[in-house]
Amino acid sequence: MTSLCLPGWRLLLTTFLPVVMAGTKYLDDSDPSAWAFIGSWNAVSSSTPCTICVAEGSNKEKVQFSKAYNETYHDGAVPGAKGGTITFKGNAIQVYGLQVNFGGAVNFSLPGTSVVRYESPESSLLNYNFKMFEATGLKEDTHILTFSLDGTTNGGTATLLDYAIVEFADTTSSSTSSSASRTASGSESQPSHSKAPVGAIVGGVLGGIVVLLIVAIVLFKIRRRRRDSWVPAMNDLEPYAQGSEAPGPPARPAFEPENSLSSSVFRKQKSLIGDSHSVSQSSSGRSEPAMEERLRQLESEMRQVRSAGNLPPAY
Repeated sequence: MTSLCLPGWRLLLTTFLPVVMAGTKYLDDSDPSAWAFIGSWNAVSSSTPCTICVAEGSNKEKVQFSKAYNETYHDGAVPGAKGGTITFKGNAIQVYGLQVNFGGAVNFSLPGTSVVRYESPESSLLNYNFKMFEATGLKEDTHILTFSLDGTTNGGTATLLDYAIVEFADTTSSSTSSSASRTASGSESQPSHSKAPVGAIVGGVLGGIVVLLIVAIVLFKIRRRRRDSWVPAMNDLEPYAQGSEAPGPPARPAFEPENSLSSSVFRKQKSLIGDSHSVSQSSSGRSEPAMEERLRQLESEMRQVRSAGNLPPAY
C-alpha cells in the first residue's frame, strides 16, 4: 500500500504507474466456485452437524467449530468419497484440513507436476489447521488442483478438508489478507481481509495538485495587479533630458530708476552694453573710432549724473 508520507515525486510515481500488489485469498470449503467434491461427501457446519461422520459420531470427539475456518469443513471417506478439484488463480496454494485418528490419505496433483501424497499421521487428538499440501512458484494464472482419496496401510479412510490459501500478484487488484496465525497447538485465528484505498490515494494526489495550481494562479494575479497599479504613477512624472539644468528660482525683475535722468542714463548704459555684446559677437561692421566716441559720450553723461546725485543702485 502506498503511504502518503512518501516524498512528492515518489508519491506521484507510485500513484500513476502500475503497482504490483501481492496478496492472499482464502477459499473456504463451502465456496462452490472454488471447490468441487466428487462422490459421497458430508458438508458439515455449526448449523448442520453430522452425527455419522468420523469426528462427529456419538462416541467420537466433538469438533469445535470455532476453530474451523468459517465454522465449516467437508468429511469424506473411501470408498464413497472419491475426491474433487480446487480452482484458483495465483502463483501458490496451500490446503488445510482437520487431523483425525486413523485418517485416510489424499493424493494431490497439478497439471505438469508430479503427484504429492498426504497420509494422516496417527493421533488420538483432533487437530485443526493441519497443512496437507503446498505448491509454490507457479505461473501467475488460473490452475486446477486435483485431489483423490485413498486408504492408508493402518486402515485409515477418512479425510476432513477445511480451506485453501492462495497467493497471487496482480497489477489491478489490491485485495490483501493477513496470513492465518497459528499457535503451538495448531489453532488458527480468523483471517482479516482488507483492501488498499487506491482510489483515495489517487484522489488525494489529484486534489493536492489542483489546490497548488489554484494558489499559484491567485498569487500570479495579485502580483500582476500590484504591478499594473504602480506603473501609472510613474507616468505622471515629467522627465527632462539628461544634462539639462533643473529649473531655478524666478529671475529678478529688472530695475528701472524712477528719476528721468537716471532712467535715461540707465537705458543708455544697457543699450551700450548690448551694443558692446553685439560688437564682440561680430567681426566687422563698425569702426573703432565710432566706438570710442560713443564711450566718451557715455562717460560725460555719467559725470552729469554723479554731479546731480542721481546714481543708480549697485547690482
